[in-house]
Amino acid sequence: MPNVSIAALCIFTKCNYFNKSLCHSFFQISAIKCNSNATVIKVLATLNACFDCESKEEIAQVRKHKVQGERIIFANPNKLPSHIKYAKEQGVAQMTVDNEIELIKIKELFPDYA
Repeated sequence: MPNVSIAALCIFTKCNYFNKSLCHSFFQISAIKCNSNATVIKVLATLNACFDCESKEEIAQVRKHKVQGERIIFANPNKLPSHIKYAKEQGVAQMTVDNEIELIKIKELFPDYA
């Protein structure tokens, strides 16, 4: 698949340029819901990008590429309790919280997590 290789090279080149030339104090975050292609995830993982995942399945997909939990943000406005538990088991330390109900749910399920 030459197109995938060209796309991977393009991503690598642009991310490298961004990292080296423009912003040393920023980090890149890729939303898996926008592009879940395994090659793209692999390339971004090698560049130490962070990943925005909204489900247990997306977290598992990123973890297949040896991405540490610290580089994953669990972002879903209505997280399932089983997905919160899985995220915690995988070392995901960051979550978005869109409302008070979600915050209360997380705190009740996992008091040490919130």
